[in-house]
Amino acid sequence: MAQEAAVAESGLDWTIVKPPRLYDGVATGRIVSGENLPIGLMSKISRADVATFCIGALAVRTWVCKKVFVKNA
Repeated sequence: MAQEAAVAESGLDWTIVKPPRLYDGVATGRIVSGENLPIGLMSKISRADVATFCIGALAVRTWVCKKVFVKNA
């Protein structure tokens, strides 16, 4: 996609977090992530868990300059 290409070509450190269907709810702590994580029609993740993942990703360099899929386990 053009947006992702623009981010990747920016010359900055970046991470694109790609969640499936989002829902309101508390953080479950059951987060699965990966560059090639299969996302199905029933996959979902709470907004709180996405936030938790993003904060954690800032503390490590695992996902710098990568796209990562996240979902609840």
